[in-house]
Amino acid sequence: MPRLSIKYILGGIIIYAELLIVGLRDYICSEVIDKWYTFGIIAERVAACPWLIVVTSVILAIPYYYIIEHVYRHKRFSLLRFAFFTTTALMFFSLNGVALTGGFALTIALGCCFVGLCVLEVIKSLWNNDGQVTLIQENKEPIAKGFSNITKDDDLYDLGWESYAKGLYDKLVATNVEEAYAVGLNAKWGYGKTTFLNEIKKNLTGDEILMDFNPWLSNCPDQIVKDFFENLKEKLLKYDNQINDDIDNYVKLLINMDVHPLITSVAKLWEGVSSTSIADSRDNIQTRINRIGKKIIVVIDDLDRLEKDEIYEVLKLIRNTAKFKNLIYIVAYDRYYICTTLKEKGIVAPETYLYKIFQMEVLLPTFEGDLIEKMLMDELKKQLDGEVQLNFLKAIENEVSKANHTKRAIVFFLKNFRDVKRFANLLCLEIEQVATVKLVHDVLPWGLFWLEIIHYAYEDVYLKLRDNYTELLAENGFDGKLTLKDGKNDNGILDEHLFEVLKYMFGPSTDCRGINNINSYSTYFSLRPYIDQVGWSDFIYSVNTNDDQVVEQKMKEWLDSPEGKEASLYSRFKGIKIGKSTRFSKAFVHYFKALEFWADYKNNSVCKYYLPKIYHHIVDKRNCNDGMTSHVCDFFDKTINHLLEKRENCVLLMDILTEVYPMDFGEEYLINDNVIGEEKIKEYVVMAFNKFIEGREIKVEDLCDDKSEIHRLIKSAKIDMTEDFGGAPFFVFDFLLRDYFKNKPVKDSAAVLMNTFRLNGDMIDWGYEEDELRHDLSNRISKYFVSLIWYRNFLWQCVAEERTVVDKYMKDNLLA
Repeated sequence: MPRLSIKYILGGIIIYAELLIVGLRDYICSEVIDKWYTFGIIAERVAACPWLIVVTSVILAIPYYYIIEHVYRHKRFSLLRFAFFTTTALMFFSLNGVALTGGFALTIALGCCFVGLCVLEVIKSLWNNDGQVTLIQENKEPIAKGFSNITKDDDLYDLGWESYAKGLYDKLVATNVEEAYAVGLNAKWGYGKTTFLNEIKKNLTGDEILMDFNPWLSNCPDQIVKDFFENLKEKLLKYDNQINDDIDNYVKLLINMDVHPLITSVAKLWEGVSSTSIADSRDNIQTRINRIGKKIIVVIDDLDRLEKDEIYEVLKLIRNTAKFKNLIYIVAYDRYYICTTLKEKGIVAPETYLYKIFQMEVLLPTFEGDLIEKMLMDELKKQLDGEVQLNFLKAIENEVSKANHTKRAIVFFLKNFRDVKRFANLLCLEIEQVATVKLVHDVLPWGLFWLEIIHYAYEDVYLKLRDNYTELLAENGFDGKLTLKDGKNDNGILDEHLFEVLKYMFGPSTDCRGINNINSYSTYFSLRPYIDQVGWSDFIYSVNTNDDQVVEQKMKEWLDSPEGKEASLYSRFKGIKIGKSTRFSKAFVHYFKALEFWADYKNNSVCKYYLPKIYHHIVDKRNCNDGMTSHVCDFFDKTINHLLEKRENCVLLMDILTEVYPMDFGEEYLINDNVIGEEKIKEYVVMAFNKFIEGREIKVEDLCDDKSEIHRLIKSAKIDMTEDFGGAPFFVFDFLLRDYFKNKPVKDSAAVLMNTFRLNGDMIDWGYEEDELRHDLSNRISKYFVSLIWYRNFLWQCVAEERTVVDKYMKDNLLA
């Protein structure tokens, strides 16, 4: 059962009150006031204010929308919803005896509506907590759908060519065909030639004879002639049963024309073939066709599928061999391909050759670019099923719409209907893989879509991106973003449309899951997380689950991984701008819990490197909405107090405070600006120092010992090159440290410091200048302390030596 929230309470109150006020108006004042006294008073007031009735009617729509559209979408049974629907239905039916005229019908209708909702809730109760069905079987997995067929039978689309095809057909059948009349349909591959032919066929009335001839089914050029006349014979036999012998004889004569005369003579004697000439045989066929008296429409599709010898044979068939009166040839081809092939055949002027074959050539009409986009979405909808897939589909539809009027428009990459189907099949396969391996949060739909566009239309570029992206892309080491090396395409090596897509893909998007982020880039090609990566989907699920233990279990799994997933885990934490969340939820809580667990479970050098950077990301003002600032501050405070429970966390805590400390380099340059505030960070520094010294004694010699804990704490609190600008926790920390040594009952000797930090004797012997000697010593001191100034003040104020001893040391070592 969902938690009782303000939305449920307000929704219930509004629906109960407004249905009575708006639905029954002043009827309730006189008829039902005894039953619903409180609402009756409200109704009486409202009935006197028509404008208030209108307002409450509008308000009524809000809870209805919430209940039906939002709450009811949950598939599990809810006792709260069931009680809500039941009491609402009872309320309506309690009024069915009141004479309410038009209001009575409304009462009955709404009461029945809520009874129906109660029944649906009861049906839901048949599901157990694991989502299994006891009485009703439901397949929660999406149903697998096949690829789109790239066949001619599936090539029919509404292109608006009906009237154009009808006009061409009407003109053809009205033409006086003294010889065969040939029309060429010219269009590129996949542009719709078959669709146009089918539009022509729709106009057949039965007064014509249709013959579909597919020469690409023949296995050799000679077979094309035989197959053509076999098809013609089959079509004409029903009108003339004597035409069979004439056609067979004609075919034999045609074939024998190309054979040696001696062999031909022997064949005639053996087969008993008459000496009838080809011309006579042809005239016999023509006579029989004239007697039939019908126009014969011969449709030849895909001439551009054939090889050069086969193309030449078909054209010769049209021009000479089967040039009969009343035959109309409609031939579909790609003219560029045919001309190129005829040149290989040895025909010098193929364009002129085609003019002799075809009496006219029709260039298919163009169609709207939007049709390609519409068809793409239709093809994707046919294949995609399931919540993840449909979310991808919606995102891709939006992406296609945005690119519609730019150089990224889909029509520049998918030229025809076959392209659309092929690409849709490829893209659906990738989306199904994303859903199967649960990469829904690892791969952004727009990135995958444009990458697959490149894969389909520019495979050579896709392979460069996959195998050696440095040819085209450069990496920004600061934030891991990938950008185009040639950002303006000055070299002109990329097609302008391809360049626009690449510029868009590797542009300003800051989503760390994008293809332009080096940490996510490889996932778009592998479609699985690498073994050293934490999957985005896995990470988001873990910080947004209902089970509190899942966070710790998953963190332990990632941190113990032998592949070393800390770097990937770091990028996932930084990838979520938790302060941008508009809804305060358990994800916010678990996000911080996971970081606290990291510090508790593995407080090592890797942890000390990554966690401060993550917290800096969290409290960065640029990553926090105004409404979320207080939540970020509260959880940051809880984290500080959690870390302070263990003294061994003090170094990590100081690392964090140093990372988030605002450093002011002038009025116009403030870095590490955060929502915590400088004063609050100073308080945390004091708390960290006090926790560190709790029950512990620090000695002066510890300050210059690289292995001591106080040295590591000082190093954590120090930011180099800040002594001239102010900032960094050490400027709070230094006073605490000096006060600690100043307040010691017995002050420590500074001898170890003065012996450690002296002028380099070798440099003196080698004749270095004083400034160089002073600079070398100052650098060595700064490696341990924030500045030379702090070191001098410490020696003067905090050690057992007399001031004269310290002054002499400083003078001798050029530190005065």
